[in-house]
Amino acid sequence: MKHSRTIIIGALLVLLVTVFVILAYASVTAAGPEKKEKKGEDSDPPDNGDWIIDSTGNYIGNYTVWAEGDPPTTHDDSIKIDGNITIKDGGEITLFNTTINMTDHSDFHIIIEENGTLIMRNMSTIFNGVGSYIGFLEIDGTLDAEEASNFNNIKDIYINSTNASVNISGCSFGLLNSFHITNM
Repeated sequence: MKHSRTIIIGALLVLLVTVFVILAYASVTAAGPEKKEKKGEDSDPPDNGDWIIDSTGNYIGNYTVWAEGDPPTTHDDSIKIDGNITIKDGGEITLFNTTINMTDHSDFHIIIEENGTLIMRNMSTIFNGVGSYIGFLEIDGTLDAEEASNFNNIKDIYINSTNASVNISGCSFGLLNSFHITNM
């Protein structure tokens, strides 16, 4: 009697674990691939001209671009900017697995003003088309870049050491000219 109760309890545990595994698998497969997502009033850049970010709660996720020959996503998946990017005092944006292409014009720039914040996660990239460069990156606010995020082809980087907060971990910067730290 005691032996049969042990067998029944063991069988119920196996059944319970099996149901748990099936439910876990179903929830993962139902989620499918990560979806593109934009949140916040400044998460959509303009079709032409400068992108001004002056509100909080902005998030862009899973807008990415692959090089030719990689998985079959197209260049339409990236966010294209035909102008400068300015994150104003009090503005904030988070990029997650997102590529920002500042088109093929040289000398566009990125400014993070005092109390402005740019957060980059999960291989997010900001670059300026092939054979071109971003004029400069100026940081007076917060740059928080982690998880293999990167900037490609930046001519100069300026950091105001009085106000700026910079956290860069596991990222790369394609710097063409120089790196400046100032006390403004």
